[in-house]
Amino acid sequence: MHFDSKYAVLTAAEMIRAEVAAFKSGIPAYALMAKAGGGLAKAILAKKKTGKILFLNGPGNNGGDGWVAAEILRRKGWDVLCAALKLPDGHSCAALTAYEKYQGETGEFPDDLNEFDVIVDALFGTGLERPVEGRAAKWIKAANESDALRVAVDIPSGISSDTGQVMGTAFKADLTATFSHKKRGHVLMPGLELSGEVEVVDIGIGEEALRKVDLRIFENHPALWRDDFPKLAKGGHKHQRGHLLVAGGPLGMSGAARMAARAGLRTGAGLVTTLAPEEAILAYAEKQLSVMSAGYGDDEEFAGFVTSGKFSAFVIGPGNGVGEGTRKRVLKVLATAKPCVLDADALTSFEGDAGGLEAALHEKCVLTPHMGEFKRLWPDLSWDDKVAAAETAAAKTGAVVLLKGPDTVISDGTITIINTHAAPQLATAGSGDVLAGIIAGLMTQGMAPFLAASAGAWLHGDAALSLGPGLIADDLIEEIPEALKGL
Repeated sequence: MHFDSKYAVLTAAEMIRAEVAAFKSGIPAYALMAKAGGGLAKAILAKKKTGKILFLNGPGNNGGDGWVAAEILRRKGWDVLCAALKLPDGHSCAALTAYEKYQGETGEFPDDLNEFDVIVDALFGTGLERPVEGRAAKWIKAANESDALRVAVDIPSGISSDTGQVMGTAFKADLTATFSHKKRGHVLMPGLELSGEVEVVDIGIGEEALRKVDLRIFENHPALWRDDFPKLAKGGHKHQRGHLLVAGGPLGMSGAARMAARAGLRTGAGLVTTLAPEEAILAYAEKQLSVMSAGYGDDEEFAGFVTSGKFSAFVIGPGNGVGEGTRKRVLKVLATAKPCVLDADALTSFEGDAGGLEAALHEKCVLTPHMGEFKRLWPDLSWDDKVAAAETAAAKTGAVVLLKGPDTVISDGTITIINTHAAPQLATAGSGDVLAGIIAGLMTQGMAPFLAASAGAWLHGDAALSLGPGLIADDLIEEIPEALKGL
């Protein structure tokens, strides 16, 4: 699996390796800094043509980028003030050069920030490894309380560039100008929210330097999976597009499976059947004109359906209920070795017995937990690093793990995709059931589980972004065709 490096998301260490490779290829450090500062200035100018601007500059390369941009804007007529947390002292020769080239005003941190149109955070950047405190924390707090446009250099100070977590306190940016590639902290919460709009600036680190980095984390985009997306043939028929079976639960809980089934059908599955307890079958059959329904009386009859060979893929979990019965049915589905999505109750039913689930899973499975469900299965995993948690779970299970959220992380244990193409309105009942159906609908048509999970997350988010405020999960299903057109 090879993805375009344009969508790669780097750690701080990976970025350093790429920069060192660029230096070794003959690119001077100050040349990269000059491009970074120039890109920062350009990003600010795209928001405001002129005004009064305050730069908060640290002593390292992040501050160096600030000094470069400050001089560019000064020459363009801006009223510029730089407040230095500490002046460059030669530890970074490039930053010292940038400071020496700056011809504008350097002064103390102002008492009144309301006189500034823009405040630029050039304090720490991606190299920060400890909590922000002291003077820097006071400066950040004051900046966050101002009405100015807040711009961060590379990443907001106080955000871990590797995990997105806040270290002590963090600058709240409206705009972040980052260099070469996004960092993990830009796409993982709460860094995702605190970074604001992220502008990626090309500073001349070429493909040759990037080959020194093992790129394995990417931000979700159709370019990563569009070539593998199911395509309809003029001469095709429904059976070529597969038959999806969605396992439903008891009366009063039918909505979840029904939404998953309809989402799978909307996404392109040729046929979809919901399989539910006999006493609930009328609830499933009602108003599902395009989805078939079947009932079972006991676990043996359930097993007969799933092992019949008629079905291409499965969804199990939504609205199934938590307990031993669901556990048994999950294991029956997994024993078919067919593509399947496990969501909601299919996961929670294995609380305290993650090993039992892990032993039954296979590479054609996609697990779609939210954080609560994930923690119930693997309470011992660290939560400071969402990527590491998803990667570890994927490696343990041999399955694809899609850990939901505004920063959905999808991993097969080797490659990870982070989906930020989503809307806050997705935090509503039934949204996850629709996602499970979309992913299963793609797998029913033959799309590989990892790519189907990535494409499903994008389509799910695209539908929500199109609908906007007021959406409910039912609306998402009807918006799937528009999201598909967008591809």
